[in-house]
Amino acid sequence: MDDKIVEEAYAKFKKSDKYKEIMDSHSSNSEADILYRQGFEQGFKEGFIKGEHLRAIKTVKIAKNNNIPIDLIVDMTGLGKEDIEKL
Repeated sequence: MDDKIVEEAYAKFKKSDKYKEIMDSHSSNSEADILYRQGFEQGFKEGFIKGEHLRAIKTVKIAKNNNIPIDLIVDMTGLGKEDIEKL
């Protein structure tokens, strides 16, 4: 997955009230809060990537069940032909 997409998703989330609420509760400059904020960002990004991958897998399964050409599935999901054929 393109890092730019992940960064854009995180930037969008950073504008939300939920993000502000979470970060306000860990806003000191203590080592624990700094590590929490870093871990939160890393966890968000990893979760986003995993979610996008799971969505791509679901899309492949639906597309294959509907006899969509594999080249089109590659374009839709970004997965490789080999990965698609395994599903």
